[in-house]
Amino acid sequence: MVGGVAFLYYTAEQYVAAIYFARGVNEFSVVGNVDGALQQMNQAVTLNRDNDTYYRSLAQVGLTKVQLIVNAANTAQNPNLLNDFQAAVSNAISYGQQATQINPNDSLNWATLGFVYQSLVPFIEGSEGAALSAYDKALEFDPKNPAHEFSRASTYMALSDRAQLRLNQAGLTPQVTEALTKQRTESLENARISLEKSIQLKPDYAQANYLLAQVLIRQGNLALAIQQVEAVRPLAPFDIGVAFQLGVLYYQANDFAKAEGEFMRAISINDSYSNARYFLGLLFDRKGEKTKAIGQFKHIETFNPDNQEVKRIIANLESGKAALAGISPPAPPPTERRAPPVPEASGSGNESGVGQ
Repeated sequence: MVGGVAFLYYTAEQYVAAIYFARGVNEFSVVGNVDGALQQMNQAVTLNRDNDTYYRSLAQVGLTKVQLIVNAANTAQNPNLLNDFQAAVSNAISYGQQATQINPNDSLNWATLGFVYQSLVPFIEGSEGAALSAYDKALEFDPKNPAHEFSRASTYMALSDRAQLRLNQAGLTPQVTEALTKQRTESLENARISLEKSIQLKPDYAQANYLLAQVLIRQGNLALAIQQVEAVRPLAPFDIGVAFQLGVLYYQANDFAKAEGEFMRAISINDSYSNARYFLGLLFDRKGEKTKAIGQFKHIETFNPDNQEVKRIIANLESGKAALAGISPPAPPPTERRAPPVPEASGSGNESGVGQ
């Protein structure tokens, strides 16, 4: 009788925990309430501390909390910003670690912990090592999964970006510059190696092929990067990002006819894809087709009415000048910017970077 009562009590706790967890998922996925989701999911793990799925989900929601704090740092004054950030980071890591402790043989738990640390690479030195170690454990239990090598490569890319960001700062000593340059170079090469391993496991892995092209671009191998994205195209014929990326690569290689074809393909997938239209406008201007060029930038302006660069380009074209007259230089050319020339706007369909 005592055993039966204990079993019923345990079963009831499991049931209530599942209800709290479902509410948390709804708060996060449907309502978009991160704090509410954390509250409900923490109630679930209070009642059921042996469910690694709950902790994995908490880790992912916890990362969103970290990102919200980072985003708010640029828009609002928060005297507790550092404390809030540290607490959110600590919680996200703790949730991921709890999952691996409950079930250390599940590669998904290690992959989740790795992603937590990978997401912190831009902010916290040393997190890259923890991320790579976690992904190594994931590979140990799931060696045939190409996603784990892809995640390792993504960590190296984040490390490369962090090094490049610091290199862009003024006042660095020659020794620091040399160390950061070495770190960036080694990170890119390690990313390339991991991506090639991922593609060996799954040759049609579009994300890995696409990221490998990005690595090759940064390593200065434009021809091989084009080959890589060309290999991705038949695997993802309706991926607007692939079309745009390949168009930019052709543009960089001065193969303007092929570039125009890819940008046209991009807007056939999404007619309001502003960044593809931006480069189409430049190509039409290059050919002396001013009316067509103006048409492209006017179309962009409908979705980006406050974009001053687009307004200036239209004014240049209407006065017979080159599209980028007085814009680039002094600003970098569009293909060398670290963000798309047209920032994402409502209805613009912008989803991809320039690939630099």
